[in-house]
Amino acid sequence: MHPLIQLALRAMTALTVAYHTIWACAPAVHLPPPVPMGKEDGFTVGGSLVGGAWDVNQQASLERVTPFVSGQAFGMVAVSDRWNVGGTAYLGMSTLLGAGVIARLDLVEANRFYLGAQAGGGFAYGSIGVPVGVGVTDSLWLYTHPNVSTTTISASNFYVNLLQPQVPLGLWWQTTDTLGLGLELGTSAGRDYGDGVSFAPYAALSLSTKL
Repeated sequence: MHPLIQLALRAMTALTVAYHTIWACAPAVHLPPPVPMGKEDGFTVGGSLVGGAWDVNQQASLERVTPFVSGQAFGMVAVSDRWNVGGTAYLGMSTLLGAGVIARLDLVEANRFYLGAQAGGGFAYGSIGVPVGVGVTDSLWLYTHPNVSTTTISASNFYVNLLQPQVPLGLWWQTTDTLGLGLELGTSAGRDYGDGVSFAPYAALSLSTKL
């Protein structure tokens, strides 16, 4: 094989790896959960284990459905009465690896009710969403966080659009003053290459603590 052809093939391989690495970066979950945070709470850190499947639709067979597993770490701290900032990092079959920063604005903090606005971005993704939490008791919260994010490269293998809506539903239990446990179920959706709609359902188990 001609040396120039070999060089071109190596360059294409390097660009493909770089492309996959850059676009394989969007967090599976957007935690910590939407519950009131005070400056006295300190720094909240935690992690999630996420499992799910790509390409779930009416025509999908078990052979076409692609399972995935990923792990994610997150942290957030209240820097004022209304602003919280933090970060996230993740690694797995659906996202390869990535990291980003989070900014959350507290819009409404009433008795057992929370409404906020959140934006995030990093290597290399962007997201925007509306976190909402309702306290069943003082320690048990139901929450959701409708959002739109850039897709991972894994998702773009199944979806035409690079922007992907996601709707989660979660339950968060603050077991002690410092320890919290959560279960989140959700799905993202997008128009697939068959002009239909495919879903990526997932489940996430999470644990957090306050430092």
